[in-house]
Amino acid sequence: MDLGLKGKIAVISGASRGIGLAIATELAAEGCHLALCARSIEELNARATHLESTGDSPGVLCAAADVTDPAAIDRFAEAVGERFGLVDILVNNAGRNFPGPFDQLTDE
Repeated sequence: MDLGLKGKIAVISGASRGIGLAIATELAAEGCHLALCARSIEELNARATHLESTGDSPGVLCAAADVTDPAAIDRFAEAVGERFGLVDILVNNAGRNFPGPFDQLTDE
């Protein structure tokens, strides 16, 4: 399927497996440049090597980043900006369950 995404920059968190990996695979097939993060850099690098070997994605950036760590996200965002510039697609595919009303949640 051609969604007209060739050459777009896609950032995907939690991209080393599951839904995040499936999204990365589909966006690579569309010809997107990928910026991927996950907590396990080894697992993520293995997935990126596979995505690059298919020849679909013109470029993959991988970084270890825990989305619950603001400093790690800042470093990842800076790396993405340096490598690709502006981002076209953002997939926030990581998180944890913190029961309670939304207006009572804090970063802590």
